[in-house]
Amino acid sequence: MKMMKDKVANYLQQDSRMAKQNKTGGNKSGKKNVFKPTIMRLIESGGGNASSLSCAGSTTSVGAKQMKNLTDHLMSCSAEIKKACEPTNLPQPNMTQITTCKTAMTSFSTKLEECRKKSNGTACTCWASDTLSNASTIIKNCSLSTQATAFATAMTTCRNAFGKCRKYEDDVGSIINSCALTPAALKTKLKSLAANSAALTAAKTKLTSLSSRKGRVARAITTCADLITSSKKLNTYVEQNPASTLILKVATEVSTASVTCTAEEKKDLKTQVTSLEKSIEMISNEVAAVQTTLKESSGATASTAEIAAASDCTTSDCSPALDTSTATEAAATAAATAAATGATDAATDATTDAASVSTTSSETESPKPDGPDDVVTTARPTAPGKRRRQAVEDILKSKLV
Repeated sequence: MKMMKDKVANYLQQDSRMAKQNKTGGNKSGKKNVFKPTIMRLIESGGGNASSLSCAGSTTSVGAKQMKNLTDHLMSCSAEIKKACEPTNLPQPNMTQITTCKTAMTSFSTKLEECRKKSNGTACTCWASDTLSNASTIIKNCSLSTQATAFATAMTTCRNAFGKCRKYEDDVGSIINSCALTPAALKTKLKSLAANSAALTAAKTKLTSLSSRKGRVARAITTCADLITSSKKLNTYVEQNPASTLILKVATEVSTASVTCTAEEKKDLKTQVTSLEKSIEMISNEVAAVQTTLKESSGATASTAEIAAASDCTTSDCSPALDTSTATEAAATAAATAAATGATDAATDATTDAASVSTTSSETESPKPDGPDDVVTTARPTAPGKRRRQAVEDILKSKLV
C-alpha cells in the first residue's frame, strides 16, 4: 500500500508532467518563426535597409542604433528558441525504462485492487502472488527524480528564451512610434503642453478664488454659468488631446474672467477645481511620455530652454506625427547617404554601440536579458498608455497597407 501511495503515484505524476512539458516545448519551438513579420515591419519602418536603419531621418541616432539592435536580436530568436525548446534538444528520459516501469506499475495496481476485494484465505493467496512480488521488485528501481529536475530546468530555459523574444517584439512598437516623430516636432508638442499646463494652473487659481468670493462681470465670459461651461470644456479637451492649442485659448478666457457666482454655482466651481487638478496631472504625465519618446529616438530629453525655443504648433491638435511621404523620403535619403559613405562600417559600429541603448515598454519595467548586447527597458508613465498604444497600432496598420 505504501509503495502504491508513494512510489507508483509519484512516478506516474512525474512522467505525466514531463509529457506535458515536452508538448509545451514542441509548441514553442513551432512558433520560432512567429517574429519574422515583426522584423519586416521594423526594417520597413527604418527605411528598408536592415544594415543601415533610419530613425526620424537619421541613421546614426540612438533610435537608429536601437532599431538595428532590436532587428539583430529578433533575427537570432528563431535559432535560440529552436535550441532551447525543440524536443530533440531537451533532456529526454529513457523511454525503454519508463515503459518497463509503467508496465510493472499497471500490473501492480491491477493486482492490488483485485486483492483488496478478496477475503479470508483467498486474500492471503492473492497478496502472496508472484505478480505483486515481481512487479514490486521492478518498481523499487524506478525513479524519475533526476530526469524530472533536468527537464524542468530545460523548460525554464525554453520559456525564458521565448519570453525574451516576446519582450523584444513588444519594444518594436515603441521604437517605431518614437522614430516616426522628429525631435523638433516633439519639442513643439512639449512647448504646447507647457503652455497648457500654465494656463490650466491659472484657470484653477481663478476658479478657486471665485468659489470663495464675489467678483464683477467683465470680458469674454460674462456669467458664472459660462465660466463653469468653459471649465468643463477644458477638461474634455485635455482628455481628448493634452497638447491641443484650444486648451490655451479657453484656459486663458477662464483665468481672465471676472464674474459673480451664486452659492450653488460656487459649489460647482469647487468641483471644477478638482477636475482641473486631474487635467493638470494628465498633462504632466503626457510631458513625461513625450520626453521618454524623445530620449528613445534622439538619446536625450529636451531642456526647458529647448522647449521654449521650439516652433509653435501649426495645427490645433499639435500632432508631432511625420507626414508618411516625408518620413519615407527622409529614411531613403539617409540610407543612401550612409551607403555612399561606408554603410557597412557604420552598421558594424551601430551593432557594437547598441549594447548600451535603452528601450521603453508601455507600462512596466521589463526583465533584463542576459548578454552584453542586451536591450534594457525602463518604465513609462501609465496615464497616456492607451493613447500611445493606439498610436503604435495605427503605425503598424499603416505599414501593412
